[in-house]
Amino acid sequence: MILTSGEDIAALWRGRYTTALGGARVMRRLGWASLEEMGRSLLGEPRPAVLLAQRGDLVLADTGLGFGICTGASAVGMAPEGLVKVPLTSCRLAWPV
Repeated sequence: MILTSGEDIAALWRGRYTTALGGARVMRRLGWASLEEMGRSLLGEPRPAVLLAQRGDLVLADTGLGFGICTGASAVGMAPEGLVKVPLTSCRLAWPV
């Protein structure tokens, strides 16, 4: 799926939660058991290997970060402490944008 197509895939849950626990509850109510399942449903099949990710691709990190953006050899995303950077090798999946 090309994210620049104008479709707002975040509209399903925007404004419906304020905490990580609340976000998990909304995700389950929408029918997804995990972030990976949600990513595959909304974004399609990921790249064959996360190390094939290119700058700007969406990634799913194993560090508790959740979804982030590939910046090259690393990825960045929002966490409770603010913007965090993790190595791309700590990410599990990547979707082309």
